[in-house]
Amino acid sequence: MNNLTLATLKILRGELNDHAVKTKTEFASELPLVMGQRVQLQEVILNLVRNAIDAMDSNNVDHRTLKVRTKPNGAKGIIMEVEDSGPGIETERIGGIFEPFVTTKPHGTGLGLALCSRIIERHGGRLTASSDGKNGALFQIVLPVDPIYKAAGPAE
Repeated sequence: MNNLTLATLKILRGELNDHAVKTKTEFASELPLVMGQRVQLQEVILNLVRNAIDAMDSNNVDHRTLKVRTKPNGAKGIIMEVEDSGPGIETERIGGIFEPFVTTKPHGTGLGLALCSRIIERHGGRLTASSDGKNGALFQIVLPVDPIYKAAGPAE
């Protein structure tokens, strides 16, 4: 997951630079392998990071920070987080953001987060969001460890 996340951030380097977003990464070492379709998981990360970039556009350029973290979820899985310094998600709206056709963007379709959630669910995981409605948003992907590799120990 670390390699996939880093590769995705490299793909988005131009967009991050164009929007003056400072990126901070914190990757856990020796995460276990997770089950998943690489392209689908990368699409989820791309969508979450692009949403974060959009959310921070209204911030002063000195206050645009994207934090991306990975960490173990006990022995049962991994957690990958995308946190932005944007204005946050209104508390009354956060419960419905994974529903189809729900959007806060003027030109959004409202399908991005719904599809991301379904992809993560198909991988046996969950996608959650939290925000106080004022200080950014935190999206968390939790994925299970691949049982085939679990017995072999941690890997990249």
